[in-house]
Amino acid sequence: MIYIIFCFVIPILSDILGIILKSYLAASLPLTISLLVLALLPIPIFAANIIATSVYTKRIKGEKVDSFQRYLLEHREKAKSESHKGLSQLKRIRYLTNAYSVLLVLCAISAAVLSSAFIGATECFPLLIYPFLIMYAVQRRIKKREKEEDNSDNFAKPEDYPNLHALAKRAASAVGCETKEIRIFFTSSFNVSISKNKSYYILFLGAMVLDNLTEEELYNTLLHEFSHVSDKYKKINKERDYYCFITSIDDILNFASKIAAKFYLFSDIFLFIRYTVFDYATTLMIETDADEAMAKYGDPKIAASMLIKFSYHDRFQWEDGSYDSEPLYADEEPPKNSVRNESMKLKKAMEEKSELWNDLASREILANNSTHPTVKMRISALGIEEIKTVHSSSSEAYLDEKEKALDMIDSIIYDRISKNYEEIRRDNYIEPLERITQWEGEGSPLRGESYADIISDLRDLGRCKDAEALCDRAIAELPAASAHSAHFFKGAFLLHRYDASGIDHVYKAIEENMNYCDEGLDMIGSFCCITGREKELAEYREKAVVIAQKNYDEDINASELNKKDDLRGESLPEGMLEDILGYIATIDEGIIDKIYLVRKTISESFFTSAFVVGFSCKDAKKIHSVMHKIFLYLDAHPSGWQFSLFELSEHKDIDFEKIEGSLVYTADKKED
Repeated sequence: MIYIIFCFVIPILSDILGIILKSYLAASLPLTISLLVLALLPIPIFAANIIATSVYTKRIKGEKVDSFQRYLLEHREKAKSESHKGLSQLKRIRYLTNAYSVLLVLCAISAAVLSSAFIGATECFPLLIYPFLIMYAVQRRIKKREKEEDNSDNFAKPEDYPNLHALAKRAASAVGCETKEIRIFFTSSFNVSISKNKSYYILFLGAMVLDNLTEEELYNTLLHEFSHVSDKYKKINKERDYYCFITSIDDILNFASKIAAKFYLFSDIFLFIRYTVFDYATTLMIETDADEAMAKYGDPKIAASMLIKFSYHDRFQWEDGSYDSEPLYADEEPPKNSVRNESMKLKKAMEEKSELWNDLASREILANNSTHPTVKMRISALGIEEIKTVHSSSSEAYLDEKEKALDMIDSIIYDRISKNYEEIRRDNYIEPLERITQWEGEGSPLRGESYADIISDLRDLGRCKDAEALCDRAIAELPAASAHSAHFFKGAFLLHRYDASGIDHVYKAIEENMNYCDEGLDMIGSFCCITGREKELAEYREKAVVIAQKNYDEDINASELNKKDDLRGESLPEGMLEDILGYIATIDEGIIDKIYLVRKTISESFFTSAFVVGFSCKDAKKIHSVMHKIFLYLDAHPSGWQFSLFELSEHKDIDFEKIEGSLVYTADKKED
């Protein structure tokens, strides 16, 4: 309805108004000039948005990684004293953007009125495209009222779960949340969160949380979560909602949406940067404040016990995939108790590893990018020093509703995966098993372009020891330029078992291949914080800045290709191109139409050789398979040469034919 009003009704009514006011406008030159200025104003505004955004983003990109990190940390340290400044700035951005939208509406109306008044109703109709685009840009900024879905498979009706609803209402009332309906939706996760609508709260409650927390531990969790949506955070939540809305606007890839988005280009990028800084700086403070609700309205000992159990789940997830296990989809029939089974594994791990996990919690270091204080910091703020869980009882009603919730979620998951279980099982078990069986039948050959996929298949089959053994073999037998995947996987296995020797392996992988930069650095940083290794963390932070800066300056550019790049024909070392094209010929499945090879110069000392592959079919699965094989071959090339890989259909704006010598492969396998 909003779309119709803004894009059609208002321009058409303005057109009619122009016809009515035609004689008056002809006699009033000042008014006509004023309307003309308004009508033409969006044109310089449009251009200014593009120019200002370009200047602003260049300035942001020009910032060094270490200086930006210091900037963020300084804001975090001053969060309590300066949070109101950041909030005021976000509010001003929102108000100014809204005022700007009103101005654009006036401009669109002026354009429609003038065109019909001086050109004529029929003749001006094509000119309505101009005000239409402006109004289309504005209506995209109006938040539509979401439809309330009362019926959901995992909706917990009050009559079926009276105890959980009563517990939620008690927690909401304690922290001063206004009386509203509370709707509980069960999820399969180990998580609890609350969102607030105009007429009700939505409590997303993980079934695994219910199965592992006692009734009073859950109550303390709800105190924390409801405090986030209380009036205390009303202003912050309003800016968060606005930010989430703006960043979630759908950009349909058509002419109108591309033009419309540019009218708000600068305000959007400015909001994104300012909100990112504000959110980073204040998240820890907000979480600490929410913990105070548990100390004030709950039982600090039980609240601490709950926090420790959440940390147990974090460690359980950290270790997942580092030890041998049963394959998830080995059974021919879908599991009927998937959540219960996962929860049972967690409970068993808690019994076996609580002492180790408690020790890790006592040594954990706060990460620079952390959104929550460490467990030790949080329970100390509650007045609890010893890291241990405490016993607390649960009512029969709570236990009954917990069982009912687990049955519901398991049933829902079973119904969902049953619909395509054969496909899921084929992708995640049957095909990996077939590939591994074939590989082992061939004598388990070690090939640089395929061993990384073999490692992944072994992990899918729960054979982590065999996967790690293959890593050791690749490290020992392959050239360094081909062994980076082995170093990365080996490092991951070790770090997720709390073995510090994995650090060197991950660094080695990053040094050889920057594709592992983000994930590798994040893994090392997380490991050092989890295990409380201050010395290694200090070294990591120094190295991370250098590596991240190099990745930012050079390697990220190697993964992009556009017509403004410095592109020219490439001449690879003798025999290299022939070898690469020879391999491609064995895996192209008859769908490759042509391949271009260009050199992209990024800096005086850094360039990449970019292969651009065009396909003669549109089968996405086949294209992905071929591109994946080419990527792995280039990625593990023993020369260590810097290659990039792109699909031709995604770069139609570049005329590769004009780049001399760039066409190196055609469908008939002839070089141009």
